[in-house]
Amino acid sequence: MKGLHLTPFLIISVLQVCSCIQDVQSENNCSVLSRSGDVEVKFPFRLKDQPDSCGFQGGFELYSQGNFTMLKLPFDHALVVDYIYYRDQVLFVSDPDGCLPRRLLHLNLSASPFTLLNRSYYYSDSYKPINCSSEASPIYFTPVSCLSDLPGHYYLADADWALENLPSCETSTADQFQLSYDGQSLLLVWDVPDCRRCNEDCRLNRTSNKTECMPYPSSYDPDIYASSYKGSHARDVTIGLCAAGFVAIVTIIILLVHKRFSKMKKKKQNLAVERFLKEYKSMKPTRYSYPELKKMTDDFKTILGQGGYGSVFKGKLHNGVPVAVKVLDNPTVSGDEFTNEIAAIGTIHNVNIVRLLGFCVDGSKRALIYEFMPNESLDKYIMEEGERSTKFSWTKLHDIGMGIARGIEYLHQGCEQRILHLDIKPQNILLDQEFNPKISDFGLAKLCSKERSAVSMTAARGTMGYMAPEVFLGSNKTVSHRSDVYSFGMVLMEMVGGRKNTADEGENAAQIYFPEWIYNQLKQGEELGLVTDSVEDAEIAKKLTMVALWCVQWRPADRPSMKVAVQMLEGSLERLPLPPNPFAPQVEKKNMGDTDANDN
Repeated sequence: MKGLHLTPFLIISVLQVCSCIQDVQSENNCSVLSRSGDVEVKFPFRLKDQPDSCGFQGGFELYSQGNFTMLKLPFDHALVVDYIYYRDQVLFVSDPDGCLPRRLLHLNLSASPFTLLNRSYYYSDSYKPINCSSEASPIYFTPVSCLSDLPGHYYLADADWALENLPSCETSTADQFQLSYDGQSLLLVWDVPDCRRCNEDCRLNRTSNKTECMPYPSSYDPDIYASSYKGSHARDVTIGLCAAGFVAIVTIIILLVHKRFSKMKKKKQNLAVERFLKEYKSMKPTRYSYPELKKMTDDFKTILGQGGYGSVFKGKLHNGVPVAVKVLDNPTVSGDEFTNEIAAIGTIHNVNIVRLLGFCVDGSKRALIYEFMPNESLDKYIMEEGERSTKFSWTKLHDIGMGIARGIEYLHQGCEQRILHLDIKPQNILLDQEFNPKISDFGLAKLCSKERSAVSMTAARGTMGYMAPEVFLGSNKTVSHRSDVYSFGMVLMEMVGGRKNTADEGENAAQIYFPEWIYNQLKQGEELGLVTDSVEDAEIAKKLTMVALWCVQWRPADRPSMKVAVQMLEGSLERLPLPPNPFAPQVEKKNMGDTDANDN
């Protein structure tokens, strides 16, 4: 009879536990990969075939169409969801027809939970569509070919561009749009629900109808804490009642739940790994001990070079990958440079930036471990007994210049903080096995936010001959990203001329300053006197020269940003205007249209 009396209790207890498991299972099964596998869908978003509790009300529903994950906006066609950054609540979307600017002309977000991103963000720039009555130079704007069916000439312009410079152009919309570097994705943000405080995932509590963090909030919130506590307490009471009567049943349930949670935890970890690889692309450098360093370099057997900082040795990691090990001789003097180098490029992985693989801090021993560059530095190739080296063709010189420019542009725009290198010179441009350039030596670098146009410093940084005028002139020394532009222009000039820009002392002291001489040749329409084998080579040489002269303008505001310099190198010679005279600072000069104050 006793067993009969316990039967209803058993049934109720089992049903309660099953109900609890189903609720937990339902909530945790919300996080899934889309059909394409590129987009993780989790709260506040949900797919159409998922329960309503998986997402937030009002505009967060996604659906699959072919291999794409789609989002339907009110008053508009559907957009492709390229990626969702839940940590910053930023959504990357694109046009399925491949013409995003057409969508920007009539975009209406008034009835959606999303708004335009109004701040700088990684791998993005601010643009605005403009329409010109006549064709404009692609140096300043990016043409929009897919709008050729509309009257006028449509372009994407930097948001800080002053339209009064071109009276034939007008904005097509008052909004500024944050787009990815390639201009194919639009960045949107949402503020409600706000899950940015959560260390992990966020979910909707169906009892209180409020959002809560999983598994714990990053800061104390009484409402969230109370609702979480009540839910946890109810589950504990239910499981406790079952356990009190039937230990065996509770044990089986715990094993089943544990197995289920283990699978889900593994799935969640896999999703986290994919997110990490997408967002960061590279790992932090490894710390090595000094004995490991000696083993790596075969007791410092092969020396690659020496300088004021110390010596560079050839080494090999345990997996056989060759490396260059820079050992600092004076740790007291080199302390700032050592930390600068790690802070600046410790997590950067860019094709035109030399990669820092590791470092050593072992007592007074300090060293930096880089990827090995078999072809040493650029200065060994661009000059040959006073004449331009024939090692590289003009096409290869153009490619090397383009690679350096893109590397500097990445430092200025592609990182979370703007990195000012402040020592761009041929000796700090290393060449890999294919002679592709990589920027190295960040010991003098300074980090600043992208919103700051200039930073102050107590002493001049850099190498004479490549240092911008504002760095070494005047008592109030300030530097900006335009200082790196000047140094890049001087490097480009040496690549073109195959000689030092400043004359050596002695018998060559009376030699004319090469950049000034070549500017006068350009202005007078004379031949540049450079060794070229074809018309194409001559055009490349002239374009490199003109870009270099734009970059070495005396006033920082007259120099282009590195983004514009890259566009100039990519563009045609015919559309490249003659630069002003860089050697007449007192003359009012026309600038490239992007000012220090606004250029990000």
